[in-house]
Amino acid sequence: KKSRLKRVVSGVPQGSVLGPLLFLIYINDIVNDIQSVIKLFADDTSMSLALKTPNVRADIMNSDLQKINHWAKKWKVKFNEEKTKLLNCIRDQNLVLPLKFEDITLQDTAQHKHLGIILQNNCKWDEHIRSIASKVNLLISCLRSYKYRLTRKTLETMYKSFILPHFDYADVVWDNCTDKLSNMLENLHLEGIRIILGAVRGTSHQKLYEESGFCTLKERRRRHKLILFHKMVNGVCPDYLSDLLPPLVSTRNPYHRRRPLERVIPPHKTDIYQKSFIPSTTMLWNSIPENIKQSTSISELKRYLSISDTTVPPYYYKGKRKEQITHCRLRLEMSNLNYDLKKRHLTADPACTCGYPYETAEHYLLYCPKYTVIRKGTISTLHNSHTNIDTLLRGNSNLEQQKKKKYICHYS
Repeated sequence: KKSRLKRVVSGVPQGSVLGPLLFLIYINDIVNDIQSVIKLFADDTSMSLALKTPNVRADIMNSDLQKINHWAKKWKVKFNEEKTKLLNCIRDQNLVLPLKFEDITLQDTAQHKHLGIILQNNCKWDEHIRSIASKVNLLISCLRSYKYRLTRKTLETMYKSFILPHFDYADVVWDNCTDKLSNMLENLHLEGIRIILGAVRGTSHQKLYEESGFCTLKERRRRHKLILFHKMVNGVCPDYLSDLLPPLVSTRNPYHRRRPLERVIPPHKTDIYQKSFIPSTTMLWNSIPENIKQSTSISELKRYLSISDTTVPPYYYKGKRKEQITHCRLRLEMSNLNYDLKKRHLTADPACTCGYPYETAEHYLLYCPKYTVIRKGTISTLHNSHTNIDTLLRGNSNLEQQKKKKYICHYS
């Protein structure tokens, strides 16, 4: 049967959907009689073992490697010894014993890229975060070149499609990185938001998030962890993930509890483990309301997590790019008006050239005599109740959609 399946696999044309499926079936029995923890993903095979006794650990893994080598020779599968890496996550490297694969001693490495994640032998994420930052830097530079050429909506779509996925990939795994690394990514995220909005450096981070509708990367990771935990609880993810769930506190304590769905937080001795996925997400899960824990709907959880998010009004995307940037900077109080320049320490005098002591957005849009003629054909045509600075800058959700477009006044 196996030899017949091999002939079928070799006869499948390139690009066929059956090829990968038949390959998985062909190598599926490689896990048989292996004592180590072995994982298969397409043509990538990984094997791991956690034991305190180095001699026993080395004996078991060498035995398993020998079995895999025997299986490969039997079924004519060629493993690349040069790409086979050994990663020892142990403090005392003197306890590391040699492992052999096909009579070749495996070279110990300090880091290894597996399925897009760079693993380090010290269980840190420095190299992986720097790899993300390097990729994102190039993409943000490309996005910056279109800052004044494309509309806000187009730039936002490009950012969400090509840059944000790099921040999100496997973020539940490396969320226990240091604050320094986390801030490195957050600064890149903020730079992308500034490009989308046309904002300038020095703008309040809180205002950038509110104006753009984005949340921080740290908050995105928190939500992703809770969403995955919800899937584990409701059994809509692979069993090897659901099996990691800590037990309910009620299974250990028979007494009635106000929060019966709380789960036991795994004990931890180190900060790096405390901040890892299972312990940290269990604490997050215990803090959310009971009705959300009981719900089997992932949509209800997402609505709960995003309840405080800012919704960007559709009329923020209207108009030409130059007008969008000018209007946005007025809202952010980071425009080229003297009052805003004074706050940024770029000018010493906040007065308007018309003689008014403060050149604010309100003075600029409603009262400055220099723009009286322009104002007669724009703002003066609006209803008196709508000629206030808040409506002119941020719109009014109670107005009809057609009126919303009309009430946005652009000045270059």
